[in-house]
Formats: sequence, C-alpha cells, structure tokens
Amino acid sequence: MLDTDARPWGDIAARLLEGRPWAHRTRRVRALGWDFGVRTNVAGLGERLDRVFEAMATGGEPAHWYSFVVSQRPGFQRQRVYRDGVRLLDTPDASRAFLYMLWDINQHVFRSTDDKVLVHASVVEHGGRGVVLSAPSESGKTTLALGLVERGLGYLTDEAAAIHPATGLVHPFPKALSVDTGAQSFLDRYRPEDTGIEAFLQGQWQVPPSSIRPDAVATAPVRPAWVIVPAYAGGGAAVTRLAPLSRGAALTQLMEQSLNLHVHGRVGFDTLAAAVRSSRCFRLVMGDLPSACDTMERMLDEGPIDG
Repeated sequence: MLDTDARPWGDIAARLLEGRPWAHRTRRVRALGWDFGVRTNVAGLGERLDRVFEAMATGGEPAHWYSFVVSQRPGFQRQRVYRDGVRLLDTPDASRAFLYMLWDINQHVFRSTDDKVLVHASVVEHGGRGVVLSAPSESGKTTLALGLVERGLGYLTDEAAAIHPATGLVHPFPKALSVDTGAQSFLDRYRPEDTGIEAFLQGQWQVPPSSIRPDAVATAPVRPAWVIVPAYAGGGAAVTRLAPLSRGAALTQLMEQSLNLHVHGRVGFDTLAAAVRSSRCFRLVMGDLPSACDTMERMLDEGPIDG
C-alpha cells in the first residue's frame, strides 16, 4: 500500500520516528544532489545499506532521513518506509520495501541534480577517459560494466551519466551495481552472503563496487571518449559483434535515455552533442560476457579519437 501524501498526523509520526531506538544509522550519503541517510531497527539491514552506499559516504548529518521500520510478531511482519517522517510504503513484502526505498533514492537523485545533464547509462573509466554504456533497461549495461571493472577499469556508475554542461565531464555516481535476475545465473559469485537478511535481498542484487575490487571506484570526473550502445543477444549461439555507430545515432540514443533533458533544453542538447563529438561510437551485440569484455578491451586499446 502506497502512502505518499502528507497527512495531518505527519508531524506526530515524524516525532515518533525521531524517538525510536534505531539499531543502525548509516553514514551520511551524498549522491550527486541528494543528501540522505537511512536508519532502521534491523541492524543487519543497516550494515548492508552502509555497504550499498559506501562509495558515496561522507561525514556530518544528513539533510534527509529514510526510516525503514520492520514490525514483526508470530504470523505477522510489516515493512514501513518513511522519508523525512512521511510514510512511503507499508507492505508485508521485505524485498519490495527494500527495492522501493532504493528506487525512491534514485528518483530524488535525479530530481535534485539540476546542474548536470543525466543520461540513463553505466559509465566506466579507461586511461582517464569515460566509456558511456547507454541503452534501455535489461540491455546488459550493468553486466558489461561489472565485467569491465573486474578487468581493471574504473567504476563511475551503473545508473546515470551525470555530465556537467560547462566542463563536459562525467561525474561519479558510484552506487552499488544493480544485478537483475536475468544476469544472476552467470554472476553467481556476487550472490548476497547468508547474513540473516535474505528476505530483503531477493530479486535484484546490489553489488558494492568494493566487492568487485577494493580500488574499483573512479573518484574523479572524466571526459567521455567512447559511447557504446549494448544489446544482449544470448541464447547460446549468439556471437558478440561490435559495429561503428554514427554520431547522429549515438546522439539520438543519449537523448532518448536522458533523465532530465527537459530541464536543460538547448543547453542539454548541446552538452550531449559535445559528448558524442569527443567520442568513438559503437553498437555492441553481446553473445556472452567474456567475449563482450574481450571485444571492448581490444576496442579500448585502439585509443580515443585524439589518441
């Protein structure tokens, strides 16, 4: 049951939440323009959330608090999710509550980041330059980014390429990588460990970048030098193929996957056009992850446009 409207008793509920004895409060998280923390009465869940957000953690007090409250007695369990004292969700489904809170965090990152053009994409770093992997959901972006980070590339994001219009640089948004069910069979090595909170972690896995490599996160902004449009073919007999993509087609792809182009208007269009002009552009059909990573590494070894 969704409950997103502020009710007259909202202030009372907020005060009651403030007075709760929380088992865990995460560190403050600064995710682009969204500044938040999460508090919960389930210690193991809070510790897991610290891992999910560890690459964006900082000191100080959060500007916004999410509250994840689990009520449990024999034959009954409810999960309630609040943001700044306003109830967002009340459900018996633990994994739904967990994923809904992560979804709400992403939505507020997008809404609060109005100084950058946001494109739905994964971004990795090679030789100080950015590799933008942009395609619709379930195209293999996250899986490919994870495979490339395993091979030594730096990780910026699997959610949104945040491009600053004035500099053209892509800024890190290094949330945990979200591995959907379709990719889990060949990424079983990232299955969440058995810690007693499995009910919250069903479905989509959240893979902290430090689980891939301790030094996985690229902390500095990068200039885009490659734009790749991936598509997973799979099916056993599929062969990985890399083909040049026109800059016009690449620009269209970035515009279609933009999350806030309507906010920036012509400046946003010019920002994406500049990113494409500075990049080599390709379409990648992925037969399997190892061959896709091999193909990407060969392409990257050829260097960016300016060498």
